[in-house]
Amino acid sequence: NFNLFWATHQLYIVFYILVILHGAAKIVQEPFFWYFFVGPGTLFLLDRLFTFTKSARSLQLVAARTLPGRVVNLVITRPENFSYLSGQWLRIRIPDVSPWEWHAFTISSAPHEQHLTIHIRCVGHWTNAC
Repeated sequence: NFNLFWATHQLYIVFYILVILHGAAKIVQEPFFWYFFVGPGTLFLLDRLFTFTKSARSLQLVAARTLPGRVVNLVITRPENFSYLSGQWLRIRIPDVSPWEWHAFTISSAPHEQHLTIHIRCVGHWTNAC
């Protein structure tokens, strides 16, 4: 169950708080956790901030078709100033399926086209719910 997986992985916040508090007592030595945390922690926070600011876009579904082979074709309006290269992907969240799950799908339309096209093969829990 992905929701259980996601919820338990959010405990990283509690883990880091406990690690910082554990070293704050300075019983054995000065804490050096910061040497290992500052670089990756900064990159992680920048990634979360970037993801949060970019995830605020709401896209309009133009068409949805079921194709042979249990494939769903989604045609979505292309946001303004959205550029991409062939082979790039985007993450989609469908709140009716799961409010927390994001899934990456390859953009199957050409960069010069007016709409974004995505082809999704229904093979798992999330894609079968679409």
